[in-house]
Amino acid sequence: MTPPVGLRAGTQIERCREVFPIAGRLLISYSRGMAFREMDPATIFSLLENHKDTLSVEAAEDERFLSRLVCAQCGEGEMRKKVRIDVPFVAGRALVQWDAECPHCSCVFDPHIFLIKKAGTFVS
Repeated sequence: MTPPVGLRAGTQIERCREVFPIAGRLLISYSRGMAFREMDPATIFSLLENHKDTLSVEAAEDERFLSRLVCAQCGEGEMRKKVRIDVPFVAGRALVQWDAECPHCSCVFDPHIFLIKKAGTFVS
């Protein structure tokens, strides 16, 4: 298989099974040898034991912020998180970005600026 123009021999693209050009990008189909293997939990805990727990603090702040939110459309107070698929992570933040979703009217909005991304069905 010849690598696409601009790629050197021996790169990851050349070692894969097939390369498909689709809409100006390359879709790569890897061989079966690239399976994901989970790390042993005991090894993970031993590697993390001397590090400060910053995720729990940030998660608790997120939960407090979510509990104080009200819907931008119907005014109800019970929100749930919806992970932002377009930009899940940003610099300076360890947890994923999320939008608030109202279970009453299905409105989805950015909780920091109250920008409605999906208007829900208004329930009176």
